[in-house]
Amino acid sequence: WLVVTRRLDAAAERLGNQSTEVAIAFPLVEPSSPLPALDVFAFLPLRSYGMRFLLQADWVLPSSRESVDASSAWNQWLRSCVPDLF
Repeated sequence: WLVVTRRLDAAAERLGNQSTEVAIAFPLVEPSSPLPALDVFAFLPLRSYGMRFLLQADWVLPSSRESVDASSAWNQWLRSCVPDLF
């Protein structure tokens, strides 16, 4: 896997943290068929959002831990930082 990580200065403080880390990972082998959609992680796997790479961040989650809380301003900010990792 090729892993790209970036430490970000938080746009707003969350739980006393002023920075956070976002990581994406790509397999280094040439696939014989298209890669399946891979999971998004918040230290543990959540669910797939249809992306062909792994994405790890300190997402705000609902109590079910099944998905990313799309209404969270923190999550929207994290998501906006992902393209800079490419």
